Amino acid sequence: MSVDGIATISVVQTAELQKQLCTDRLSRNLTAKEWERYLDPNLTTYRRTCANLPAHPSVASRALELATSDPKQARNILQHLAKIDPNADLDPTTSEQETKIQVAIDNELARRKRDEGLAEAKNGDTKTATDLLTEAITLNPNTKERDQDIEAVIGAIQD
Repeated sequence: MSVDGIATISVVQTAELQKQLCTDRLSRNLTAKEWERYLDPNLTTYRRTCANLPAHPSVASRALELATSDPKQARNILQHLAKIDPNADLDPTTSEQETKIQVAIDNELARRKRDEGLAEAKNGDTKTATDLLTEAITLNPNTKERDQDIEAVIGAIQD
């Protein structure tokens, strides 16, 4: 109802409304959490509700969270994401865009191995720390040069 008390009825096509919202009002697509909560808990059904906007980075992040507990599902989500948004950054935790699925998964696994290795070094278990840090470097050969000297890294933590 307007201020003059006269109601105006407008017929709006869904496609028109979606285009207007995606162009003028919305700045992002749904997050992984929103998709899982309101539409489908399976992120392999995720789609960009606004085709002109990129898939939300949280979808890739959610997939990478599953890299250890459910690697098949992590890969499925990332494959789906790459299909619906070829420009999607599959590893939003890094400064450079990653479009290769296996590299994104390996980078995540390397980060986890590194964190575990650093924790073991802090606890004084040099052997386990060395093994975990070596695995991290194997998974991600692009590890920063300073982190590739495992003995120095462990020594710095244990000092």
